[in-house]
Amino acid sequence: MTLQATSHESVNPVKVSPYVKFKMVLKSKEVQRQYPNLLERFLDFGGFEGIDMEEKTAKFCEFARSRSSEDVEDFVVRFVLFQRKDR
Repeated sequence: MTLQATSHESVNPVKVSPYVKFKMVLKSKEVQRQYPNLLERFLDFGGFEGIDMEEKTAKFCEFARSRSSEDVEDFVVRFVLFQRKDR
């Protein structure tokens, strides 16, 4: 007896980009207005290049996956310190 895949099992799941996931969790209008700009500032600080935010965010995710959690944490702390100094 062979098992056959049902129609919903044979369909490849659609991957949602990291940037779309980011935007999906932004609830209030004010947060939706501010956070994409803050994310772009963060990505620019890190030198994550791309033609748009989708690509820049994907590059950051690749960076985060390829490094230790301590390396990623250090990067975030450097950005926070940079932001504090800028004010």
